[in-house]
Amino acid sequence: MRQSKNILKRDLVESEYKPSISAMALIEVRRELEAYTSVVLQSDLAGSSKDQYIDMADRFVRWLAGEFTPGIVKGGRVRFR
Repeated sequence: MRQSKNILKRDLVESEYKPSISAMALIEVRRELEAYTSVVLQSDLAGSSKDQYIDMADRFVRWLAGEFTPGIVKGGRVRFR
């Protein structure tokens, strides 16, 4: 992953790290995710690219909410918490 190289220059956190975000901030982020999803769906991207853009953003928001843990896989599919 080419993007990971830039991110890894920052201090790393433990794999058990849990984000801390206020309920109001999470509401705002979810609202903006809906807007982002709408913009992506209206774009000229290929269908599979749209799916990937939306899926990755959705996973990040779910991680913020404590609903997703990266790297937990069960039966070839990501398992949600």
